[in-house]
Amino acid sequence: MTIQHPTRGRYFHETEPIELNPGTHILNVTIQRESLRTAFSIYDTLTRLGWEGLQRQVGWSPRERVNVYWPSRCVVERIGGSCYFYNGIRLVELDGRSPDVILHEFGHFVLSRFHRDDPIISACAPTFEHAFPQHTSLHCAWSEGWASFLAAALLGKPTYQGWDLEDPLARSDFPRVDPVDPRATNADNEWAVAAALWDLFDNLPEPWDPHADGWDGPARNGIWTISTQRGFDLDFGIEEFWLKWVERRPDRLGEAACPMYRLQILLAADPLVYSVPYGLCPPGWSAAFFQDQDDGRWSLNGPITWPTFTTLVTQTTWSTIAFDTHAAPNQPVPGLRGTFWSARFSGWLLVPQPGSLRFFFDRLDDGGRLFLKDQKVFESWIVHGPREERVEQRLPAGLIPITVEYAQGPAYEASLFLNWAGPGWAKELLGPIRLLGAGMAPTPTPAGWDRISPFGLDRRTPPPRPTGTPTP
Repeated sequence: MTIQHPTRGRYFHETEPIELNPGTHILNVTIQRESLRTAFSIYDTLTRLGWEGLQRQVGWSPRERVNVYWPSRCVVERIGGSCYFYNGIRLVELDGRSPDVILHEFGHFVLSRFHRDDPIISACAPTFEHAFPQHTSLHCAWSEGWASFLAAALLGKPTYQGWDLEDPLARSDFPRVDPVDPRATNADNEWAVAAALWDLFDNLPEPWDPHADGWDGPARNGIWTISTQRGFDLDFGIEEFWLKWVERRPDRLGEAACPMYRLQILLAADPLVYSVPYGLCPPGWSAAFFQDQDDGRWSLNGPITWPTFTTLVTQTTWSTIAFDTHAAPNQPVPGLRGTFWSARFSGWLLVPQPGSLRFFFDRLDDGGRLFLKDQKVFESWIVHGPREERVEQRLPAGLIPITVEYAQGPAYEASLFLNWAGPGWAKELLGPIRLLGAGMAPTPTPAGWDRISPFGLDRRTPPPRPTGTPTP
């Protein structure tokens, strides 16, 4: 690596001669000239955090030299600021003092080592205009968002130049798309892309994302390997990342899909994305069970009168709500008496596209309620035997908080099977994330699917789907 002035050549600083005895020594050198201090700071940021950081985290370091020019405007006049351009990083005056920008441009250099310079340099062509709150193109958003994520990850902080990657929805300037528009998506926004990658990477458990995938997942099958693999089509940006994730991680679909949909990266908005996720985000239903007391005022086919959700017995996680205690042991979890108990199930529902969804409370015995986005949309709070109930709601695409409340009264018979149906899937248990039209698991990818053709990766001829009706 070299740090150069655009006209005066390489920065150079020579210390006074120092005589050292054999052994290990700590040297502290003070550089008086501010320009030299900045140049050496750029060098330190790129070597210690960039090169050594990637070597440490993913075992990779580039073989090629990179030239850094500071202070220097981008050679592409329309860009005007800092940029990466053919094996060279050019930094304007102020950006030379910003580790965020230095490592962002380093991110462009890194990605170009796998996908060549031209696709990285021209990602935002022809205007080369982009900004965090701005919609651009899938290619531009991926290139810029990936570089911003890399800078944040190398620095170990959930921000890029003050832009929040941990909770961007708390910012009023984060781009919102119309969730009832079937073609709307944030897949072309670099802020959403960077935040989605950070959500997948970080070790902070969120209700919609309890996993920390780190740099490259548990078996070199995460962010690093997927985004640098041969055959990754940059033109399709984060949508391509999703398709590669489906191929490599079919058992962890929700881990990637739910952070994306939370940020309104709506995959169903692009008809070319054939692997569309839907279902309940991991870890599934957060279930709390309570023991209640008979108040002696109830009557068959009358309202539930006793206080519910009174004494917490246990909390656990369920993949689906499906139980029937009409046979022993007469209780869904240990520690509950078979009569007068209640349960609350909470989770995050991934709705793939706007439309009408039907929720079925099958074999409901006794009471049930449904809340979507904290609004009660269904209630049958009555003492009765098994019956079938249903409710239909039109919902926008995205992540929807969902809560189901249940109450069991007299006798030992308790049951509920929560099913749902929507555009593209028949009635089935509401459970973990799966793919529309592909049953419980995605179709294996044919050999050679990720090879590059002379015309680029042809994603318009997707792998064949299984035939027949998916089994709930």
